[in-house]
Order: sequence, then structure tokens, then C-alpha cells
Amino acid sequence: LLKNPDGFIGRPITVYAEILQFNTATGLCGFHAQISDKRSNNYRDYEGRVSFGYSNAATDSARITDCPALDDVYEDNVVVVVGTVRGRYTYRTTFGGQNAIPYVKIDSVDLVAESWRDVSTPTPTPAAVVPMPQEWRGTGESVVRGRFEAGRYACQSIILGGGYQQFSVAFSPVNGEESDTILLVDIATEGGIFEGTVNIPYDGNYLIEIEAAGSWTLFCAPSYGLQPAPREGARAARTQSRRSKMVAMPWPPPMHRLTRP
Repeated sequence: LLKNPDGFIGRPITVYAEILQFNTATGLCGFHAQISDKRSNNYRDYEGRVSFGYSNAATDSARITDCPALDDVYEDNVVVVVGTVRGRYTYRTTFGGQNAIPYVKIDSVDLVAESWRDVSTPTPTPAAVVPMPQEWRGTGESVVRGRFEAGRYACQSIILGGGYQQFSVAFSPVNGEESDTILLVDIATEGGIFEGTVNIPYDGNYLIEIEAAGSWTLFCAPSYGLQPAPREGARAARTQSRRSKMVAMPWPPPMHRLTRP
């Protein structure tokens, strides 16, 4: 989040925040804070700088003045915030420079302690960020990049144009070996919609290689309720994914109205 705020836009987040700045510069309903993913009385666990507010845009946060949940919250307090990431926020510092930090819209906020020294532990850590669906678009042979958490993903691929062609989609972990490649679809087709599942064995960045002649769209969403494959069972997971059957729908697909190129 601190490194790439725009990569988390729209994602829900729960963090513990030690308030660094809450004054006339931030307004009555916004503050800057260091964050931690756990409830802690160790100041080293709070890092970075994040802007929090009740508006969708950080620039509008100062206009909001009605936020009773913050009436008894002050600088140095530790709060737990449930919110939604809105991306990067750039502001001018008191020394005339500029600083860019993440901005989080507050959905709810609760006071935990007057300072990090007063935080009682242990308590359950905040829930992890929910994986979000991902979509890629392109034309012809392409290599795109995606980040996945371990688990099973339902994917839909659409190919249009290019005539009769070989269409394939394969996933491979960055810095992985050729044997780690997971094949989602490999079929000769004139176009259509293809659906299947891919079992991602462990968290990380993956390269997605698409072989096509026409324009294509790939959409993948997590299949909730399915257990992630353990790291030691990665080879078995890859074998299972290779055996997953793709459904080649007739052209044109009966449930969709697509214009044939």
C-alpha cells in the first residue's frame, strides 16, 4: 500500500493507525497516521504515512465537519480504521515541498488507546485484504503481469477476430521454472468464450502468456470457499490445473450476443 497506492484503489482495508497529525491543516474529519497490520504496543510496528478522511477524495476531506466518531480522538492516539483505499494523495508540506502518500476513505473508526504504549495485546489481527477480480485486454501475442494469492480462480477468456487460430493462455510465476507453467486454455478456434479454473499454488507475481491472432479479453476472479493449494503440493496443483477441461462454447455463443468480426 505504501509503495503503490494506486494499485490498491477500491480495495477494503483494516489497519491500526498511530495518529501523527490531526490539526487545522488536516481538518476536523481527517488525519495523517502511521499504520500497522496488527494491534501492537511496539512503536516499530507502525510505519509509513497515510492520509485518512471521510470523503472519497482527500482534497474534499477538509470540507466535512460532522464526524462524531473523531470527537475524542487526538494526535498520538491509536485507532483501528476500516476503510477503502482511494489511491495516491499529493499535498504541499509546510516547507514548500510536495509529498505523495496513500489516501484511505474511512468507513468506521474506533479509539484503541491514547498512545502506542497503552495498547493492550494480544488481540486478533485485522482481516486480510480480500482478493479482487482482475481483467486484461490486448491484441495478438502478449505477456501481461498479475499478482495472485494462493487459491483457485475462475477465469473467462474471449477471443475475437483473427480468423481460425491457435488460442492459448498460460500462467507462470515470475522467476519460476518452465515446469511451473499452468495452462488455462490451448485450443484452435475461430473465436468465442472459454471458461475454466486455474489453481494458483502460492502467493506472488505471475506472467500470463497469451497466444492469439485477434483481440482478446481475460477475466479472473477468486473462487471463494475453495482451499488454497499448499506450497509443498504445488506440483500436484499444477497437474490438476493442466487437466482442467475448458468449455468451448458454440459460435456465436447462445448465452451471449457478440458481433462476429
